[in-house]
Parts: sequence; structure tokens; C-alpha cells
Amino acid sequence: MYSLIASCKSAEVDPRIWLEDVLSKIPYNERDKKDMTELLPRNWAKSNQTCSE
Repeated sequence: MYSLIASCKSAEVDPRIWLEDVLSKIPYNERDKKDMTELLPRNWAKSNQTCSE
């Protein structure tokens, strides 16, 4: 868990916002066979620029 929070800080992403969003998307990504790497903090920040600090 610490490494995920550290990754968020490194990507300048609010860990709480990131975690809430990612937890809501995981079931759909698994079902649709989407690439889970898009949910990593740095990749997530690129597609959610309004949510990053």
C-alpha cells in the first residue's frame, strides 16, 4: 500500500481520489479485459488531469 501512495505522490496525484476511482474501475477492466496498467498512478494522471494536484 505504501508503494502505491508513494507512486501517487511521485505522479502528483491525490492518493484518496486515485484509489476511489481505481477501485470503482477494476471490476470493469477485468470484465472487459482492459489493460490494468492504465490504472497506475502516472498513467491514470494523464487521463484524469483535472483530479491531479
